Amino acid sequence: DVFQWRIIIPGFLTYLLFFGLTESSLVSYILEKIGIGYLGNALVRTIFGLIVTGWAVYAWTRYRSSLGQPKS
Repeated sequence: DVFQWRIIIPGFLTYLLFFGLTESSLVSYILEKIGIGYLGNALVRTIFGLIVTGWAVYAWTRYRSSLGQPKS
């Protein structure tokens, strides 16, 4: 189904982008300085990344469904 791929691919790309950013040594350094260095932990990143991805997919589907609705 085309609709499923429109959700899966952006969701996966969002997840990869999040992982790429947190893998960066500069971002890790900033996280340590702010005091949330535990976000560099792989398990925490995975859980947080899935939450971010889920939220992005949810927001995208809400946005897409609102496009076809008449303005009230």
